[in-house]
Amino acid sequence: AGFSVAAFEPVARNAAMLNASAQRSGLSHLISLFNVCVTDTAGYCSLGDSSHKKNQGAVRHVFSSAPLLGNGGMARALPIDDLLPPSQRPLYVKMDVENAECQALRGMSRLLRDSRIVGAHFEIGSWVQACCDEMLSQEKGGLLAMLRSQHRLCPLHVRWTGKIGEPPFEAKHSLETMCHSKYKAYSGDLLWWPCNRNDTRAMFTHAKNSAQSGAHNSTAEQGHSTAHLKRR
Repeated sequence: AGFSVAAFEPVARNAAMLNASAQRSGLSHLISLFNVCVTDTAGYCSLGDSSHKKNQGAVRHVFSSAPLLGNGGMARALPIDDLLPPSQRPLYVKMDVENAECQALRGMSRLLRDSRIVGAHFEIGSWVQACCDEMLSQEKGGLLAMLRSQHRLCPLHVRWTGKIGEPPFEAKHSLETMCHSKYKAYSGDLLWWPCNRNDTRAMFTHAKNSAQSGAHNSTAEQGHSTAHLKRR
């Protein structure tokens, strides 16, 4: 099709498997894979070990301004703005960086500001409260505010019950409510969809399918993991 993907994966083993899978599938010409942590300041990330044999989402990374070797090795940490230029091709952002979204979003502010963003998908975590006011502030150039004002995207919060086999449901919390609520169960996903579309059921189905089929490759502590940017 007419899609291409820019993917970011700091764990060398995971990056090698992604490359091998792309080659076997005949898709390597459509995928640009960056073996780096994504953050807002250039530096390094110390890679930890996975505490789960099958789930690489258990891998922990710690950001450092100087080289710091962890049990799982080390990788460069870079802002996405240093790696990708803005694009006027339709751009969809999928990010799962385990509460490092504040740093990752700050590090891709130019890309979000100067590109044609048609949708976004973030996993919800404690980061929502950590930088929610900053991200929603028009005066501070908040990036979530930009998704609404500039790209005309509206948010949908999809929650999970936590029970295997049960489908997700649409939460009724507004973005502002999530910023200030003391409610701790922020499991789920935050989907951004064109505001002029009335088919919210299709949007919810998309969220459900995306969440069920999405691969969670690694976990970041104080900063860095996998983000996927799809361009049409």
